[in-house]
Amino acid sequence: MSILDTLMKEFDQAGGVAGLLKDNPQVAEAARQFLGSDSAVGPSEGLPEILSQLQSSGLGDAVASWLGGGENHAVSGHQLESALGQDSLNQFASQAGIDLGQAGAVLASLLPVIVDQLSNQGGGAVPESNGLDQLLGGLLGQRG
Repeated sequence: MSILDTLMKEFDQAGGVAGLLKDNPQVAEAARQFLGSDSAVGPSEGLPEILSQLQSSGLGDAVASWLGGGENHAVSGHQLESALGQDSLNQFASQAGIDLGQAGAVLASLLPVIVDQLSNQGGGAVPESNGLDQLLGGLLGQRG
């Protein structure tokens, strides 16, 4: 099973996020930009900075579970908003064309799956920003 198939299966199990991404490609593009380092949407260093912010906001156990080989610990949209700031989530929501509440829920569903998939490719560590953008584009941008 490819990374994309696994990702989409886990999205489906996470309450229909796959359907949201498939029906709203602007959400997938906003997520790619938010998590990548090629846009003004989200933290300037993308996913590595997001993970650092989550770790320093008391969500280190969740991040460690995503990077490790075991079960992924869930986070809530509210926890993400507290850790990343309302401005960051508002930027994502605006880019994605969804409201703030949906933005937190979407990112809370996406982050564990994406970090898990990306870290398994690199042996438990998230790739550096220069390779991350391409991987995110593949995971979020190539759906049928």
